[in-house]
Amino acid sequence: MNGKGLALILVLMFGLAVGAGVVAAKLAGKLTTHKDPAPDARQGTLADELGLTPAQSAQMRTIWLKVSEKSEQLANDAKAIQVAEDKELINRILTTDEQKKQFQELRNESTGKLSLLEAERKAAFDKAVAQTMPILSAAQQRIYLQIIKEHTGVLPDSTPGAGSGQ
Repeated sequence: MNGKGLALILVLMFGLAVGAGVVAAKLAGKLTTHKDPAPDARQGTLADELGLTPAQSAQMRTIWLKVSEKSEQLANDAKAIQVAEDKELINRILTTDEQKKQFQELRNESTGKLSLLEAERKAAFDKAVAQTMPILSAAQQRIYLQIIKEHTGVLPDSTPGAGSGQ
């Protein structure tokens, strides 16, 4: 195998490794496992557990919303840096149009796989929400949907007004 062929294989392996890392990061960030709480585990909300006043709850919500927004921004910044570095790496190592085309084809395939995994995760989440809603009273449903919106930024597709960001 010549040097260019070896370089192409190394770059492709690197790209696949990066893609696998992205998949792992997305799954780690989106899929969480929930264990049944221990019998003596606390069951109330943080506000209940701490005995917060409505004013304290509002202040904490503001503080943690800022942290959430900052975390999201930092994650987006990290992703942008990774994309820029990947492009630079590709331009330095992949010297022919054919190598760049092959790499882009592999990247597109990887992106498609990630999209399928994300769609499967979202469908499972939406199904769980749809199965949960009938168990709850109307008042509990409103609170439940508000909690989901606060934690995810959107309402599940299976709920009234879903996708509208309301």
